[in-house]
Amino acid sequence: MGWDAAPQSIARDIARKHRLLCLRLALDIDSRLVLATPVKSGRARSNWLASVDEPRREIVEPRTDDETLAEAVAVVDRAKEYPLIYITNNLPYIQRLNEGSSKQAPAAFVETAIDGAMQPLVAAGFLK
Repeated sequence: MGWDAAPQSIARDIARKHRLLCLRLALDIDSRLVLATPVKSGRARSNWLASVDEPRREIVEPRTDDETLAEAVAVVDRAKEYPLIYITNNLPYIQRLNEGSSKQAPAAFVETAIDGAMQPLVAAGFLK
C-alpha cells in the first residue's frame, strides 16, 4: 500500500487549505462587524481594522463601508501560511456601542457577528 501523494504535497495542501479557511473566516467576521456597527458619522464602522501578526492601534477617519471592507481584503490576502489575523476597533466608545448604547444596534452585536461567522464551522463539526 503506497501514498497517493507525497507527504510534502499533503502538508502543503493542508497549509493552503488552512490559510484559505482562516482568510475566509476573518473576512466574514470583518464584514459582519462592519455592517452590524451602528452609524452616526461612520467612524465606528470605518475603524474595524484587519491586520496580520499584530493588532493595529491607530484610529482612522470615516470612509465608506466598501473602502473599509476592501482594505480588509487587501490586508488579509497578504497573510502567509498559518496566519494570526486580528480585527480591532480602537475607538474609545466601541465597547459602549457593543453594550447597547445605540438604538441602531442591539447589545452584543460584536459577539453576534463573530458567532454568525463561526456557525458554519460549528455545524460542520469543526468547532464546539
